[in-house]
Amino acid sequence: MALFLLAVAAGHSAAQCSRESQWVGTWASSQQPADPSNRLEGNALAGAVLRQYVHLSLGGRYLRLRLSNTFGTQPLHLRSVHIALPDPTHPGQIQPNSDTSLQFAGLSDVLIPAGAEYLSDAVSFHALTLSNLVITIAFDEPPAGQTSHPGSRSTSYLAHGADPGAISLPEATPGLLVPALRGRSASRS
Repeated sequence: MALFLLAVAAGHSAAQCSRESQWVGTWASSQQPADPSNRLEGNALAGAVLRQYVHLSLGGRYLRLRLSNTFGTQPLHLRSVHIALPDPTHPGQIQPNSDTSLQFAGLSDVLIPAGAEYLSDAVSFHALTLSNLVITIAFDEPPAGQTSHPGSRSTSYLAHGADPGAISLPEATPGLLVPALRGRSASRS
């Protein structure tokens, strides 16, 4: 699994933001190998969509995510990664028209080598300071050697065969999982 860092930045365009803006971390998690108490078993992530919630310390006009396969023993393929605003009245759902698909070097999927991290391209997405953000990750195969962040205090939702950009994930199983996330950064300019 990968864990992530979110960052915010402000700039004139997402491309310009990547090159010229100063990025600030606004959410991050510590990484460790998953132990039996916080590891998903077997093929739980094969073809799965995992929706996770994070609380941002800072907002910004542009966002990017850092995904990690730090403790993976093989490359980790993610079919897609999305960010969105949560629907405050329906747990597990996102606000209509807020879903934004991230890219990695211009591609919608990413292959993170074993022991490595990967940074998404900057995306225009207005996030408010002290707000919540939803990150939805579509896995291809389960990771070999899971990277994890135990102790989550936020409910995550795991579904199979779901569209990661869907408002709701039918038949999703709620749980306290934080796989596939390292952090988020933002640009405030």
